[in-house]
Formats: sequence, structure tokens, C-alpha cells
Amino acid sequence: MAKPAFLEPFEVIDGGGDSQPSEDWQNGHDAGYAEGLAASEAEQNVLSAALVQTFSDMRFGYHEAREHMMVALRPMFDSLIKAFVPAFAHEMLVPHIVAELAAKAMENADAPVTISVAPGQRADVADALSRFTDLPFELHGDAALSPAQAILHSTQGEVAIDLDSLIAQTKDILSALLDITEQQRSEHG
Repeated sequence: MAKPAFLEPFEVIDGGGDSQPSEDWQNGHDAGYAEGLAASEAEQNVLSAALVQTFSDMRFGYHEAREHMMVALRPMFDSLIKAFVPAFAHEMLVPHIVAELAAKAMENADAPVTISVAPGQRADVADALSRFTDLPFELHGDAALSPAQAILHSTQGEVAIDLDSLIAQTKDILSALLDITEQQRSEHG
């Protein structure tokens, strides 16, 4: 059979041990506590510096990635500015004219609407509007208008369709986006 383990009792016996730790123990404890606080503070400073560096690296990575993306998208923006936006505006002229013509015809069904367009657009607009036989209108060429402009005149007033300003605004927005990217590239090296 196994012998039972003998465990030493640690109860405080009457008149036994001090209720306060000794001065040496207290000094050692205080020194260890201060050393632990200093080590913890030093570790916190290292972690804070690493966190700041990580955020700084991430910020640079964002700018670098954005620059690469904008360089890759530049040909698309150039195409939009030079070809797509003007062609799109040209295609949208007739639908705008039709929408305004329909609105004017609803307002005053008796009086025809006079439509003025650039002389070069007259044939295209006349062809596009030929299917709207129930809307009364007169089509005129006006040399003062650009190919992306039209004026609809009725007894209710005039409506100007100016897609040139839309083209210019769109080009300005896209160019500004590219200019900002160029400026940021020069700032970041």
C-alpha cells in the first residue's frame, strides 16, 4: 500500500508570523513592480511606433495603388474626353429634341413648335423626327447653333438644348481628375 503524503500545515499559530511583509520584501516588490511598469511602457511605445509606421506604409500603399490605377485608366479617360463624350452628345441631341417637342405639344397642341438646329444637323434631325407625324413642328437650320445645340420655340416660350456645355463640363471633370492624379504623382515622387 502506498504511504499517504505528509503535508506541512501553514496555519498561523498564535503569536506566529508578522501581519505585514518585511521591509526587504516590500522593497523588492516595489522595485519589481516599477521594473514591470517600465518594461510595459517601453513595449507600449514600441507597439505604438510600429502601429504608426504601419498606417504610414498603408497610406503610401494607397497612393501608390491609386497612381497605378489612374495611369492604367488614363487611356480610357483620354478616349472619353476626345471621342466618346462628343459622339454621345451628338447621339443624345435628337432624343432631347423629341422629349422637349412632346412636352411642348402637350402644353399647346394647336400651335406648331419651331425647332432650330445647326444646318449640318437639319437632315439628321428631320429624318429622326419624320416618324412623329402627330406632333406639329417646323424645322429650321440656324448657322449660329453648333451641332450639339437646338432651340425649340412655341407660344409657351423657348427651350434651349445645349449639349456643348454638357460636353465641356464632362471634359473638365475628366481632365481635372487626370490633373489631380498628375499633381499627386509630382508631390509623392
